[in-house]
Amino acid sequence: MNNSSSIGEVAIDIIHNISNTIDNDEITVRGSFPRSHTKESSVDPTDIGLLKHKRQSPHEDLFLCNRDLEKNKISSYNLKGENNRFVILLDDDDCDGINEMRRWQESDENNSKTMEDIIEKFKNRYKVADALARILYNDPFPDFILKFKNEIADDISTNTSIRNQFELLLLKTGLIVEHEDDSILKNFTYLKVWVPFYKLCDAADQMRLKVRLITKDNQIICKQKVEKNRLHQFFTKSFLRHINHQKRSAFFKKDRLREFEGADLEKEWSHIALNFWKGSRRNLLAQHLIINANVIQRKVQSADLNIPNFYQKQRIRQFSIENLLNQEVYVGFFPLHDGLLNKGSNTEPRNQRTFLYRNWVKSSDFQPLDEVRDYFGEKYGMYFAWLGLYTTWLLVATILGCITVLYGLIVVASKSYFKNGVAGISLIWDNALTFPFAVVMSIWGTCFLESWKRYNAALVHDWDLGEFEEEEQLSPDFNGTAIRQSMITSKQELYYPLQKRYKKLFFTSSVIVISMGIVLLTIGSLLTFSRFWFHEGVWNNVLASLVNLVTVLIMDVAYFYIAKWLTQVENHRTLASYEG
Repeated sequence: MNNSSSIGEVAIDIIHNISNTIDNDEITVRGSFPRSHTKESSVDPTDIGLLKHKRQSPHEDLFLCNRDLEKNKISSYNLKGENNRFVILLDDDDCDGINEMRRWQESDENNSKTMEDIIEKFKNRYKVADALARILYNDPFPDFILKFKNEIADDISTNTSIRNQFELLLLKTGLIVEHEDDSILKNFTYLKVWVPFYKLCDAADQMRLKVRLITKDNQIICKQKVEKNRLHQFFTKSFLRHINHQKRSAFFKKDRLREFEGADLEKEWSHIALNFWKGSRRNLLAQHLIINANVIQRKVQSADLNIPNFYQKQRIRQFSIENLLNQEVYVGFFPLHDGLLNKGSNTEPRNQRTFLYRNWVKSSDFQPLDEVRDYFGEKYGMYFAWLGLYTTWLLVATILGCITVLYGLIVVASKSYFKNGVAGISLIWDNALTFPFAVVMSIWGTCFLESWKRYNAALVHDWDLGEFEEEEQLSPDFNGTAIRQSMITSKQELYYPLQKRYKKLFFTSSVIVISMGIVLLTIGSLLTFSRFWFHEGVWNNVLASLVNLVTVLIMDVAYFYIAKWLTQVENHRTLASYEG
């Protein structure tokens, strides 16, 4: 099998594939790049720019620029009336669509046409109508942001070339990108990534996300129950989570969109395109598309004659998000909040962020876990669910501990044990209730563990996480080196052989053992050398403590990077196994 190549060869291949994909006679590359690349033009730059390769423009309202695919020399024009915004499009239809949408928008003298109206108008003609409409109306919430530092026009670095190539990969993925200069920090530019609705659906279908189905009666059972009293309600909400047995979920299928919650038949398409995927789900899908933009199809040759050659998805590591951030090609990669934070309590919260601030951050009520999950994702929702339950159980332990200490104080005060010095004061914690408290705490630990198992199972059911690990996608850093037939799909796939994995596990285990030896050697050295300054008296303990503190701080930083490096060396197949 020969499926390996250098980073340089792979980078050349991907740029060559992109160049060949763009037909010189049919397809044009449109848009704009940073203003430092803009050339002087006698044409009035008041419309969407057109980047074209070897073909005359049939559009009268677009402006022709030249682009060298090999040297990545790009000329750009800005959006009409906005000198700090530059949109990049890759398809003829997209450029036709955004100009047609603009003309239709400007034909309304009363400015009564909304974003929803323009999406409904052009939904059947342009599949990216929702993303283009958001750009035209300057939606303040793009799907993702990449931040980079501007270079001087006369000193364009290698990062600019890499950045342009990566943005071409984003365009080939079906995304729309836009540059906007930072109005405050003039030396930074934000790359705004807009994901069309159909691409979000494609990603959800590929990732096999579970989505709630439309049901006739989707009421939560716990709301139908009549609470007996406030005490019963407190313990029910504190230690239990009621399960919605009536909810139904299924793997998302884009051709059956209307069967899922949020895409009812009575809802307009514009409402579905803008609101079906929202919150953490939309961020997850957009991130999935961006981090997989560096995936290409490569022909894999097998050494086994019985296995025919096939095309396999492989990653160009030079264009991975982690690598781009480490090389400072981009200095930021993040989604945005869903709006400004309104800390006042007199008005209704206009976004989920304000709702969580009022009902979670500044509230003493129970955690709104479902809203936390919708905004931050299942991973953080699970963490705060565990933290909340653990804190609740700690209240029980706190009450028992206070009773034990209070009993000790009463005993010491009544019998004047304070006169006995430290031995008498120790009875505050070491009294007749200390042993029963220790026994109860051992039972408490088991009860908490079983309570969390039950609570966790309820969350897994309600949040549709039961088959998460089975359906999880490959990690972006996974590197398969051999071919086998999948036992599930019966298709050929790349995998990492167990022998190589065991070798790496042996290597990582050896590093861990050496690290433990360093710790033991450090402790032994402190005990040995402390004898040399034993005559220093009280300074002996101070000096030993300082040396120990410095050692711990240094080793803590070193172990952090060593642990991260060793985990990457192990080449985990999924993110769950990587984080586990």
